[in-house]
Amino acid sequence: MAGGKAVRLGELLAQGFDVPAGFVVTTDAFVSHLMEAGASGLLDGDYPTPELLSRVSNHQLNAELARSIRSSFTQLSGGDSQFICAVRSSAADEDGTWASFAGQHATYYYTREDDLETRIVNCWLSAFTLEARTYRRQMGLFSAPRMAVIVQYMLPADVSGVTFTRDPTGQHDGCMVIESCWGLGAALVDGRVSPDAYVVSRDELTVRSRRIGSKRSKVTEALLDRSGSRLEAVPRHLQRQPTLEPNDVARVAELSMRCEEAFGTAQDVEWAMVGERLYLLQSRPVTRVATAPGPVEGRWIAFKPVLENSDEPFTPLSIDLFRRLLTPLVSFHRWAHIP
Repeated sequence: MAGGKAVRLGELLAQGFDVPAGFVVTTDAFVSHLMEAGASGLLDGDYPTPELLSRVSNHQLNAELARSIRSSFTQLSGGDSQFICAVRSSAADEDGTWASFAGQHATYYYTREDDLETRIVNCWLSAFTLEARTYRRQMGLFSAPRMAVIVQYMLPADVSGVTFTRDPTGQHDGCMVIESCWGLGAALVDGRVSPDAYVVSRDELTVRSRRIGSKRSKVTEALLDRSGSRLEAVPRHLQRQPTLEPNDVARVAELSMRCEEAFGTAQDVEWAMVGERLYLLQSRPVTRVATAPGPVEGRWIAFKPVLENSDEPFTPLSIDLFRRLLTPLVSFHRWAHIP
Protein backbone atom coordinates (compact mmCIF):
# COMPACT_ATOMS: atom_id res chain seq x y z
CA MET A 1 0.00 0.00 0.00
CA ALA A 2 2.85 2.42 0.74
CA GLY A 3 5.07 1.50 -2.22
CA GLY A 4 8.65 0.26 -2.23
CA LYS A 5 10.40 3.54 -1.43
CA ALA A 6 8.12 4.45 1.49
CA VAL A 7 8.29 0.96 2.98
CA ARG A 8 12.09 1.04 2.99
CA LEU A 9 12.17 4.53 4.50
CA GLY A 10 9.75 3.36 7.20
CA GLU A 11 12.01 0.43 8.02
CA LEU A 12 15.03 2.70 8.27
CA LEU A 13 13.14 5.21 10.42
CA ALA A 14 12.13 2.40 12.78
CA GLN A 15 15.83 1.47 13.11
CA GLY A 16 16.76 4.98 14.21
CA PHE A 17 17.98 6.54 10.94
CA ASP A 18 17.48 10.28 10.58
CA VAL A 19 14.81 10.42 7.85
CA PRO A 20 12.90 13.67 7.13
CA ALA A 21 9.37 13.62 8.56
CA GLY A 22 6.48 12.97 6.23
CA PHE A 23 3.38 10.94 5.39
CA VAL A 24 2.24 8.59 2.61
CA VAL A 25 -0.75 8.72 0.27
CA THR A 26 -1.28 5.00 -0.31
CA THR A 27 -1.90 3.01 -3.47
CA ASP A 28 -5.53 2.61 -2.36
CA ALA A 29 -6.01 6.35 -2.97
CA PHE A 30 -4.43 5.94 -6.42
CA VAL A 31 -6.80 3.10 -7.32
CA SER A 32 -9.87 4.92 -5.99
CA HIS A 33 -9.03 8.12 -7.87
CA LEU A 34 -8.58 6.33 -11.20
CA MET A 35 -11.85 4.46 -10.76
CA GLU A 36 -13.77 7.60 -9.78
CA ALA A 37 -12.24 9.46 -12.75
CA GLY A 38 -13.55 6.84 -15.19
CA ALA A 39 -10.03 5.60 -15.98
CA SER A 40 -10.21 2.18 -14.36
CA GLY A 41 -8.88 0.64 -17.56
CA LEU A 42 -5.43 1.94 -16.62
CA LEU A 43 -5.57 -0.39 -13.61
CA ASP A 44 -6.03 -3.33 -15.98
CA GLY A 45 -3.16 -2.42 -18.29
CA ASP A 46 -5.06 -0.43 -20.92
CA TYR A 47 -2.99 1.92 -23.10
CA PRO A 48 -2.78 5.37 -21.39
CA THR A 49 -4.49 7.45 -24.05
CA PRO A 50 -4.51 11.25 -23.70
CA GLU A 51 -8.24 11.04 -22.93
CA LEU A 52 -7.74 8.65 -20.02
CA LEU A 53 -4.83 10.65 -18.61
CA SER A 54 -6.86 13.85 -18.93
CA ARG A 55 -9.67 12.29 -16.91
CA VAL A 56 -7.22 11.45 -14.13
CA SER A 57 -5.63 14.90 -14.23
CA ASN A 58 -8.89 16.88 -14.23
CA HIS A 59 -10.85 14.83 -11.72
CA GLN A 60 -10.91 16.36 -8.24
CA LEU A 61 -9.81 14.27 -5.28
CA ASN A 62 -12.76 12.95 -3.32
CA ALA A 63 -13.64 14.99 -0.26
CA GLU A 64 -12.55 12.39 2.29
CA LEU A 65 -9.10 11.94 0.74
CA ALA A 66 -8.61 15.70 0.37
CA ARG A 67 -9.47 16.21 4.06
CA SER A 68 -7.07 13.47 5.08
CA ILE A 69 -4.23 15.00 3.04
CA ARG A 70 -4.86 18.48 4.45
CA SER A 71 -4.96 17.11 7.99
CA SER A 72 -1.69 15.20 7.51
CA PHE A 73 -0.05 18.25 5.93
CA THR A 74 -1.15 20.48 8.84
CA GLN A 75 0.30 17.98 11.30
CA LEU A 76 3.55 17.80 9.33
CA SER A 77 3.87 21.58 8.95
CA GLY A 78 2.81 22.45 12.47
CA GLY A 79 0.45 25.00 10.97
CA ASP A 80 3.27 26.98 9.35
CA SER A 81 1.80 28.74 6.28
CA GLN A 82 5.28 29.00 4.71
CA PHE A 83 6.04 25.29 5.11
CA ILE A 84 7.32 23.57 1.96
CA CYS A 85 7.60 19.88 1.21
CA ALA A 86 8.89 17.40 -1.35
CA VAL A 87 6.43 15.15 -3.18
CA ARG A 88 7.98 11.83 -4.21
CA SER A 89 6.78 8.75 -6.06
CA SER A 90 6.66 5.37 -4.34
CA ALA A 91 5.40 2.76 -6.79
CA ALA A 92 4.56 -0.70 -5.51
CA ASP A 93 7.49 -2.26 -7.38
CA GLU A 94 9.90 0.69 -7.03
CA ASP A 95 13.35 0.35 -5.41
CA GLY A 96 13.29 -3.43 -5.59
CA THR A 97 16.25 -5.79 -5.74
CA TRP A 98 16.20 -5.95 -9.55
CA ALA A 99 14.13 -2.94 -10.67
CA SER A 100 14.90 0.44 -9.14
CA PHE A 101 12.85 2.76 -11.39
CA ALA A 102 15.54 5.38 -10.74
CA GLY A 103 14.53 8.62 -12.46
CA GLN A 104 11.44 7.07 -14.09
CA HIS A 105 8.78 8.64 -11.88
CA ALA A 106 8.08 12.23 -10.83
CA THR A 107 9.50 14.12 -7.86
CA TYR A 108 8.48 17.67 -6.99
CA TYR A 109 10.40 20.05 -4.75
CA TYR A 110 9.42 23.21 -2.86
CA THR A 111 5.72 22.36 -2.77
CA ARG A 112 3.27 24.41 -0.71
CA GLU A 113 -0.14 23.29 0.45
CA ASP A 114 -2.03 24.98 -2.38
CA ASP A 115 -0.09 22.91 -4.95
CA LEU A 116 -0.04 19.64 -3.04
CA GLU A 117 -3.07 17.89 -4.53
CA THR A 118 -1.97 18.70 -8.08
CA ARG A 119 1.53 17.39 -7.40
CA ILE A 120 0.15 14.15 -5.94
CA VAL A 121 -1.99 13.56 -9.06
CA ASN A 122 1.02 14.34 -11.28
CA CYS A 123 3.05 11.75 -9.39
CA TRP A 124 0.32 9.22 -10.11
CA LEU A 125 0.34 10.16 -13.78
CA SER A 126 4.11 9.66 -14.00
CA ALA A 127 3.47 5.90 -13.70
CA PHE A 128 2.07 6.03 -17.26
CA THR A 129 4.77 7.96 -19.11
CA LEU A 130 6.45 6.32 -22.09
CA GLU A 131 9.73 6.11 -20.16
CA ALA A 132 8.15 4.40 -17.16
CA ARG A 133 6.18 1.94 -19.33
CA THR A 134 9.26 1.11 -21.40
CA TYR A 135 11.29 0.49 -18.25
CA ARG A 136 8.57 -1.80 -16.88
CA ARG A 137 8.64 -3.90 -20.05
CA GLN A 138 12.43 -4.06 -20.02
CA MET A 139 12.32 -5.32 -16.42
CA GLY A 140 9.68 -7.92 -17.26
CA LEU A 141 6.93 -6.16 -15.30
CA PHE A 142 3.73 -6.55 -17.30
CA SER A 143 1.17 -5.84 -14.58
CA ALA A 144 -0.39 -2.37 -14.35
CA PRO A 145 1.38 0.01 -11.96
CA ARG A 146 0.20 0.94 -8.48
CA MET A 147 1.54 4.26 -7.20
CA ALA A 148 1.78 5.64 -3.66
CA VAL A 149 3.14 9.13 -2.95
CA ILE A 150 5.46 10.35 -0.18
CA VAL A 151 5.06 13.88 1.17
CA GLN A 152 8.14 14.92 3.18
CA TYR A 153 9.67 17.96 4.82
CA MET A 154 11.74 19.79 2.20
CA LEU A 155 15.30 19.91 3.47
CA PRO A 156 17.28 23.12 2.80
CA ALA A 157 20.29 20.98 1.92
CA ASP A 158 23.77 22.51 1.98
CA VAL A 159 25.33 19.38 0.46
CA SER A 160 23.68 16.32 -1.08
CA GLY A 161 24.99 13.12 -2.51
CA VAL A 162 24.77 9.47 -3.46
CA THR A 163 26.73 6.51 -2.15
CA PHE A 164 27.16 3.12 -3.83
CA THR A 165 28.30 0.82 -1.05
CA ARG A 166 30.02 -1.33 -3.68
CA ASP A 167 31.69 0.32 -6.65
CA PRO A 168 29.21 -0.27 -9.52
CA THR A 169 31.98 0.06 -12.12
CA GLY A 170 33.92 -2.87 -10.66
CA GLN A 171 37.16 -0.86 -10.78
CA HIS A 172 37.71 -0.51 -7.02
CA ASP A 173 37.41 -3.82 -5.24
CA GLY A 174 36.55 -3.53 -1.55
CA CYS A 175 35.52 0.11 -1.88
CA MET A 176 32.41 2.26 -1.97
CA VAL A 177 31.94 5.37 -4.10
CA ILE A 178 30.51 8.64 -2.73
CA GLU A 179 29.50 11.51 -5.01
CA SER A 180 28.41 14.91 -3.69
CA CYS A 181 27.39 18.39 -4.82
CA TRP A 182 26.24 21.70 -3.39
CA GLY A 183 22.52 22.07 -2.60
CA LEU A 184 19.93 19.53 -3.68
CA GLY A 185 21.01 16.24 -5.19
CA ALA A 186 18.53 16.30 -8.09
CA ALA A 187 21.08 17.62 -10.58
CA LEU A 188 23.69 15.08 -9.44
CA VAL A 189 21.31 12.14 -9.86
CA ASP A 190 20.32 13.12 -13.39
CA GLY A 191 23.87 14.04 -14.45
CA ARG A 192 23.51 17.81 -14.87
CA VAL A 193 26.40 18.69 -12.55
CA SER A 194 29.94 17.36 -12.25
CA PRO A 195 30.16 16.20 -8.61
CA ASP A 196 33.01 15.49 -6.23
CA ALA A 197 33.80 11.77 -6.09
CA TYR A 198 35.40 9.85 -3.21
CA VAL A 199 36.53 6.22 -3.32
CA VAL A 200 36.38 4.94 0.25
CA SER A 201 37.56 1.68 1.76
CA ARG A 202 34.65 -0.41 3.00
CA ASP A 203 36.68 -1.80 5.91
CA GLU A 204 38.51 1.21 7.33
CA LEU A 205 36.16 3.88 5.89
CA THR A 206 39.24 5.79 4.73
CA VAL A 207 39.51 7.76 1.49
CA ARG A 208 41.53 5.90 -1.13
CA SER A 209 41.18 8.59 -3.78
CA ARG A 210 39.12 11.67 -4.53
CA ARG A 211 38.25 13.82 -7.52
CA ILE A 212 36.98 17.35 -6.99
CA GLY A 213 34.41 18.18 -9.65
CA SER A 214 33.88 21.60 -11.18
CA LYS A 215 30.40 22.02 -9.61
CA ARG A 216 29.68 25.17 -11.62
CA SER A 217 25.93 24.84 -11.08
CA LYS A 218 23.42 23.73 -8.46
CA VAL A 219 19.66 23.38 -8.29
CA THR A 220 17.96 26.76 -7.89
CA GLU A 221 17.00 27.32 -4.29
CA ALA A 222 13.70 28.00 -2.53
CA LEU A 223 10.56 28.93 -4.46
CA LEU A 224 12.31 30.44 -7.49
CA ASP A 225 11.77 27.14 -9.28
CA ARG A 226 9.50 24.60 -7.63
CA SER A 227 10.28 21.88 -10.16
CA GLY A 228 13.95 21.52 -9.20
CA SER A 229 14.80 21.60 -12.91
CA ARG A 230 16.47 25.02 -13.11
CA LEU A 231 20.12 25.54 -12.23
CA GLU A 232 21.93 28.56 -10.85
CA ALA A 233 25.63 29.38 -10.78
CA VAL A 234 27.73 28.27 -7.82
CA PRO A 235 29.96 31.09 -6.46
CA ARG A 236 33.39 30.80 -8.04
CA HIS A 237 35.22 30.26 -4.74
CA LEU A 238 33.05 27.17 -4.04
CA GLN A 239 33.36 25.51 -7.43
CA ARG A 240 36.70 23.82 -6.75
CA GLN A 241 36.23 23.55 -3.01
CA PRO A 242 35.48 20.04 -1.66
CA THR A 243 31.88 19.60 -0.61
CA LEU A 244 32.90 17.14 2.12
CA GLU A 245 35.60 17.36 4.74
CA PRO A 246 37.36 14.10 5.70
CA ASN A 247 35.17 13.64 8.80
CA ASP A 248 32.05 14.22 6.67
CA VAL A 249 33.19 11.52 4.23
CA ALA A 250 33.61 9.12 7.16
CA ARG A 251 30.13 9.94 8.49
CA VAL A 252 28.51 9.42 5.09
CA ALA A 253 30.43 6.15 4.62
CA GLU A 254 29.33 4.91 8.03
CA LEU A 255 25.69 5.82 7.34
CA SER A 256 25.83 4.01 4.00
CA MET A 257 27.33 0.86 5.49
CA ARG A 258 24.61 0.84 8.15
CA CYS A 259 22.06 0.87 5.33
CA GLU A 260 23.77 -2.11 3.72
CA GLU A 261 23.76 -3.95 7.03
CA ALA A 262 20.06 -3.16 7.50
CA PHE A 263 19.07 -4.67 4.14
CA GLY A 264 21.82 -7.27 3.72
CA THR A 265 22.90 -6.24 0.23
CA ALA A 266 24.82 -3.46 -1.53
CA GLN A 267 22.90 -0.18 -1.44
CA ASP A 268 22.43 2.95 -3.52
CA VAL A 269 22.02 5.57 -0.77
CA GLU A 270 20.84 9.16 -1.18
CA TRP A 271 21.61 11.58 1.64
CA ALA A 272 21.76 15.28 2.44
CA MET A 273 23.45 17.52 4.99
CA VAL A 274 21.92 20.61 6.60
CA GLY A 275 24.69 22.23 8.60
CA GLU A 276 26.27 19.36 10.52
CA ARG A 277 23.17 17.17 10.49
CA LEU A 278 23.21 14.22 8.11
CA TYR A 279 19.85 12.96 6.77
CA LEU A 280 19.02 9.75 4.95
CA LEU A 281 16.73 10.31 1.95
CA GLN A 282 16.63 6.91 0.29
CA SER A 283 18.27 3.50 0.27
CA ARG A 284 17.67 0.94 -2.43
CA PRO A 285 19.55 -2.12 -3.69
CA VAL A 286 22.30 -1.68 -6.24
CA THR A 287 20.73 -3.51 -9.15
CA ARG A 288 23.84 -3.85 -11.31
CA VAL A 289 27.56 -4.09 -10.47
CA ALA A 290 30.07 -4.43 -13.30
CA THR A 291 32.83 -6.98 -13.15
CA ALA A 292 36.40 -5.77 -13.03
CA PRO A 293 37.72 -4.82 -16.47
CA GLY A 294 39.82 -7.39 -18.30
CA PRO A 295 43.14 -6.89 -20.11
CA VAL A 296 43.34 -3.67 -22.09
CA GLU A 297 45.88 -4.81 -24.72
CA GLY A 298 44.48 -3.97 -28.14
CA ARG A 299 41.20 -2.68 -26.73
CA TRP A 300 41.49 0.91 -27.94
CA ILE A 301 43.72 0.57 -31.00
CA ALA A 302 40.71 0.42 -33.34
CA PHE A 303 39.48 3.76 -31.99
CA LYS A 304 42.72 5.60 -32.74
CA PRO A 305 42.06 6.54 -36.40
CA VAL A 306 38.50 7.56 -35.57
CA LEU A 307 39.42 9.65 -32.55
CA GLU A 308 42.23 11.41 -34.39
CA ASN A 309 39.79 12.61 -37.06
CA SER A 310 37.01 13.67 -34.72
CA ASP A 311 36.51 17.39 -33.98
CA GLU A 312 34.69 16.69 -30.71
CA PRO A 313 35.26 14.24 -27.83
CA PHE A 314 33.41 10.95 -28.18
CA THR A 315 30.37 10.64 -25.92
CA PRO A 316 29.63 7.36 -24.11
CA LEU A 317 26.76 6.78 -26.56
CA SER A 318 29.04 7.28 -29.56
CA ILE A 319 31.60 4.85 -28.17
CA ASP A 320 28.90 2.27 -27.44
CA LEU A 321 27.49 2.56 -30.98
CA PHE A 322 30.98 2.31 -32.49
CA ARG A 323 31.68 -0.84 -30.50
CA ARG A 324 28.44 -2.41 -31.69
CA LEU A 325 29.14 -1.54 -35.33
CA LEU A 326 32.83 -2.44 -35.35
CA THR A 327 32.52 -6.24 -35.29
CA PRO A 328 30.02 -6.56 -38.20
CA LEU A 329 32.01 -4.01 -40.21
CA VAL A 330 35.23 -5.96 -39.76
CA SER A 331 33.43 -9.19 -40.71
CA PHE A 332 32.01 -7.54 -43.85
CA HIS A 333 35.46 -6.24 -44.88
CA ARG A 334 36.92 -9.73 -44.52
CA TRP A 335 34.04 -11.32 -46.46
CA ALA A 336 34.34 -8.73 -49.27
CA HIS A 337 38.17 -8.93 -49.26
CA ILE A 338 38.39 -5.18 -48.66
CA PRO A 339 41.90 -4.26 -47.51
